[in-house]
Amino acid sequence: RDNGVEVLFNFGWKHAKNIQDWVTMGGIKDAYPRGGNQAAPRDLRQFGIALTDTLEHLILDCGFDNIKYVTFYNEPRAAINDITGDFAAWGDIIAYWAAMLRYAHYYVNHSKVKGMVDFWAAEENGNCPPWMDGMNTLAPDCFTAHTIHRYQATYHQITTWYKDVILPNSDGKLVLLTEFGNSHRNWISWHKNHINNITAGADLG
Repeated sequence: RDNGVEVLFNFGWKHAKNIQDWVTMGGIKDAYPRGGNQAAPRDLRQFGIALTDTLEHLILDCGFDNIKYVTFYNEPRAAINDITGDFAAWGDIIAYWAAMLRYAHYYVNHSKVKGMVDFWAAEENGNCPPWMDGMNTLAPDCFTAHTIHRYQATYHQITTWYKDVILPNSDGKLVLLTEFGNSHRNWISWHKNHINNITAGADLG
């Protein structure tokens, strides 16, 4: 904080074992081995209240006023009833994530930390357009930026993907590449490394 660092606060991922049974959506923990610690919240109203209480404590009581941005979970999936992603939920996952965002936005903006944080949308990896379209349609006034992840992509691939796929679906909102990298040990070369992707991001705005 003293060095000017701003914090993106991710709330809801992952859940400790001792709270999974009453915090998370029912049945997911039994249906999917990893589901318990990344299942969606079963009560979105209580989720919004819990987030608000946490932010008030961290920002107002503890003095962490460098918490500026809030998002939830990690890389979800766009398929109906897909419980294998990092936001495991039954039914329309995009609609449920958007509803979670709306609840969180409402309670935070009726609290003592109103106006102190901005919300960022889902951190999707790969299948981004459906998530971006969903957030633009279902919760357009509740967030200020889209967040995306991309791995195993060259410099050319990531910049082309960003210009041709991501920006047209942004609806004019800021788009942030919050995770990227290469998972192959032989992919460390001039046109595929982190430095060039960072430079490309800056060049692309």
